[in-house]
Amino acid sequence: MLHVRPAVQRGSDMGSLVRLDNLISGLREDTDYLIATQEFHPRERLFVDDVELLRGADDAYRWRPCFYAGRVLAELVSPSGSRQHYWLDVGPSTSKSGDECFAQMVAQIRSFNPALLGGQSAATMAFGRDGRSGIFSDDIALSRLRTYGPAFLHALAAIAAKPHRSIAADSTLLPLSRIRRLHHSALLDRRIAAIAHGVPTSDAAFDDIQLRSLTSTPTFDTPANRALLALARRVLAALVRLRERVTMFTLTGDRNEQLARVQRREQDLGELQERIRLLLVKPPFSEVSPSEPTAAGLTQMAAHPLYSRAWRLGSMALASGVEGDSEQDMLHVTHSWGIYETWCYLAVLETVANTFGCVSCQFVPEAVSAQLAHRCALPDGRQLDMYFQAQFPAESPPSKRVGWSISRERRPDILLVLRTGSERRAMILDAKWRSGRENVLQAMESAHIYHDALRLNGRRPSPCVLVLPGDAAVESLGKLDFIKAHGVGALGGIAAGEAGLQQLANLLTWWAQSSPTSESPDAWV
Repeated sequence: MLHVRPAVQRGSDMGSLVRLDNLISGLREDTDYLIATQEFHPRERLFVDDVELLRGADDAYRWRPCFYAGRVLAELVSPSGSRQHYWLDVGPSTSKSGDECFAQMVAQIRSFNPALLGGQSAATMAFGRDGRSGIFSDDIALSRLRTYGPAFLHALAAIAAKPHRSIAADSTLLPLSRIRRLHHSALLDRRIAAIAHGVPTSDAAFDDIQLRSLTSTPTFDTPANRALLALARRVLAALVRLRERVTMFTLTGDRNEQLARVQRREQDLGELQERIRLLLVKPPFSEVSPSEPTAAGLTQMAAHPLYSRAWRLGSMALASGVEGDSEQDMLHVTHSWGIYETWCYLAVLETVANTFGCVSCQFVPEAVSAQLAHRCALPDGRQLDMYFQAQFPAESPPSKRVGWSISRERRPDILLVLRTGSERRAMILDAKWRSGRENVLQAMESAHIYHDALRLNGRRPSPCVLVLPGDAAVESLGKLDFIKAHGVGALGGIAAGEAGLQQLANLLTWWAQSSPTSESPDAWV
């Protein structure tokens, strides 16, 4: 049993933690915690998201969830090798977003495209198994193989103990003494015809007579076993491929993060790989001829509880989708700041639709490359393009790309480009998961960098504004007059259901209606 408490007690911190079976909730990101076990053993080991925690002098493990929200898997391994699993439910920082507000952001992203929630943080959330997998297909495969792989192999072992078999008919040569019934065509053999007519023959000659006859023998080579063998081989191939990617550090994400988890992941995949190989080289699967699943095989499995369960678990282990009404699989999600950045882009799409009365549609960007791009036609005939994670390379781009950076490569969260005839006007919105005066002032560096370094058709974007989920802490940065005068600023309260969204609508309205003047030469690009 795990016991979790804050490393530094503040007020009612202890009372905020709630335990329900193996779920411990009430934890917050960017907070230090101490984890103790009920029955201490010097050789026990504790892993949190595959990273082993070290025990301190007080025999407690120290853990600090970084900037992520969701459920984190903790695994307590006893000296005998048995495992106990716990879920640590981490919420967003209360200074940035409440639980309900953050849940609304996640729900909006999930409704738009759940694949955008995928990431490499330690936190996990529930996903379905249909539809798209996004750019984290290997990470999804790793999670599902480790979740359903052991249960699938357990189901295979149960089938190996009581396998499905059928009677196979075959034609073979048998001595006359072993044949119970003769076909009338056997009379074509003169020896048989002679015996039938009572012609005397020796016992030796009688025993030498062999005829081809139908026989029946039990066999494991059934459609159900062939279909299950094909599924098991697919699972084995996926394990081999993922084990190689894990050991070569070629999964998505930071190499150092993968290095900290490689030992645990490689161990689990290796054990699954060895277990499935041992099953496949023994009966019944060693006696089954390889083939693809057929309708007959699927029908046989559907009628057999052991086989249908094994097929379901194997299919779940190989599923790569993240959509669907059934949200049962816990998959890794992006950090809380990544969730906020994605939600801000969706908030801009919604604000533009409500403010200008236009519907945006997705398109393939040409001016700059981006993770997402949407376009809408304003009522006055102008065109507004919105980009998420637009890429500005550190040099003048090829002819089709008109955006670049005069310093190193930059990727602002949201780029808006308003086209009026041959003229283009650009604006940057950069989402920051920050709070507090010092943090906000420090984050303003990115607004100044984007305003100074980015180029679109040779001219810089303006304004470049930070959007923050909490209070901006510096009131002047959010005033429209300040943004007009300096081309930079920061808007607070940009979160689900918060009043800051109206400020965002006001900023977009002013920007769309303003025209270039001599006082703001960088407004047009």
